[in-house]
Amino acid sequence: MSFDDTGFSFLGWLATSEGAGECDGRRRVREPGLGHRRGRVVESVMVLASAKRGGKPTPLPATPVDPEDTRPRRDRLRENGAVVETRWKELGDFLKARRAELRPEQLGLDVADSQRRVPGLRRSEVARIAAISTEYYTRLEQGRLPASAPVLADLARVMRMNDDHRAYLFELAGKVLDAPKVAPRQTLQAPLQRMLDDLATTPAFVIGRRTEILGWNRLGAALITDFAAIPERERYFIRLLFTDPRMRRLYADWSEVVQLAIAQLRMVSARYPDDPQLAAIVRELSDRDADFTTFWTSHDVASRGTGSKRLLHPIVGELILDWEALSSASDPDQQIIIWTAAPGSRSHDRLRELAAYARERHDDTR
Repeated sequence: MSFDDTGFSFLGWLATSEGAGECDGRRRVREPGLGHRRGRVVESVMVLASAKRGGKPTPLPATPVDPEDTRPRRDRLRENGAVVETRWKELGDFLKARRAELRPEQLGLDVADSQRRVPGLRRSEVARIAAISTEYYTRLEQGRLPASAPVLADLARVMRMNDDHRAYLFELAGKVLDAPKVAPRQTLQAPLQRMLDDLATTPAFVIGRRTEILGWNRLGAALITDFAAIPERERYFIRLLFTDPRMRRLYADWSEVVQLAIAQLRMVSARYPDDPQLAAIVRELSDRDADFTTFWTSHDVASRGTGSKRLLHPIVGELILDWEALSSASDPDQQIIIWTAAPGSRSHDRLRELAAYARERHDDTR
């Protein structure tokens, strides 16, 4: 069977339709009309979907025609197929170039015992982190397949593409790049701050969706760290865990604390996948600390709820405290973290000592 008008029309549709490539490497068939002559494997999306429903295959959309173009239809379709093939090749070359720029260490990959002939990531490593098959990604780089918008978004994230790179990638693929879903700025309401201030013997602070510390009470600062002394742009709980040595000393089980915090941040990232501030935090910590990259790429997720922590406080010593996360009614993405100790316990008494210490320091600075 020759590479006829039907084959060219299907190829043109496949490159431009929103349905193209949605199989994401999971199921493909070889079209007889596009088969051995070009060695092309294509996604027969409409035919497979129609067959599943038990209906007749849906006709493929007609290729747009320029009214001033007087060439035979076969010639127009052949040129359209050549353009599509060129764009797929350019997309593949672009992915290959971006892959070569990345170091395995940036993604938390262990390369101590591996022999690498060329710098950059391997195809299998990119595919694994992007959650697609190596075969599928290989064909993308070879310019032999289109890619769906979700796959492009995952590849852009894995390869640390900036906004210009992402726009170019989607343009090559003929996909629409959705405007980022910008998360609104979070601010602490005055009644919530008053409630925090009234908790004189209970440490508490309010954490935002990106783990920004939005508010705290006096005992909360005495227990964790002096939040007021930290610039607002750096006042992120997840960031402090990695950049402030005092936080590493405070948490006896620091590794478990950061793994949980990262899993919680990963959960939030699913709701705000295009949040530039969240992406910037992840990028900064990935570059600064290999532990963060390792935990982040493990894709563990968790919700903020309740738990128990052992703290080694520099003023009052060891504390065994329970913590609880309460969501704000005005903004569920704001959560109040409160710390308590069992009545009559040594930690309960030490928490009272810390409250007295914090009150004295506050009075001295007035």
